[in-house]
Amino acid sequence: MKPQDKENFFESPLFNYWTEYDGKLLVMVTKDEERTIERYDPMIAIMQKLTEKGNKICMLSNSTNSNNISKEIRDYLDDQVSKYVKALALFSDSIMGEAMTLIYSTLRESSFPVKSCKDEESAREWLQPYIESKES
Repeated sequence: MKPQDKENFFESPLFNYWTEYDGKLLVMVTKDEERTIERYDPMIAIMQKLTEKGNKICMLSNSTNSNNISKEIRDYLDDQVSKYVKALALFSDSIMGEAMTLIYSTLRESSFPVKSCKDEESAREWLQPYIESKES
């Protein structure tokens, strides 16, 4: 995954991000770093900025470098991310990342649709109706 426009590229301790479709899609590539609530703050700030006009965003996450996160962090993310996200598609090129995407997409209840996909192409295809939807 490569950013289309370097001007919309952001970096944080846990992720590289960029936006597509005029900010309707936030693309994230995970880094193999220790997870703490504080390290998720830049991601939440980007989501706040992208949704300040009231429309929720879609997220595409390459979770190849994901690792286990604590229950405290999962609860924090469930609370925060649900404020900003319309739909989330996850995919991974690693066994650990696949395990994390399956856990997130199947074992946890979410207030928005979440799908674990086999690759980037199928993840983008699954997200397309949500990106095109006028509903927030």
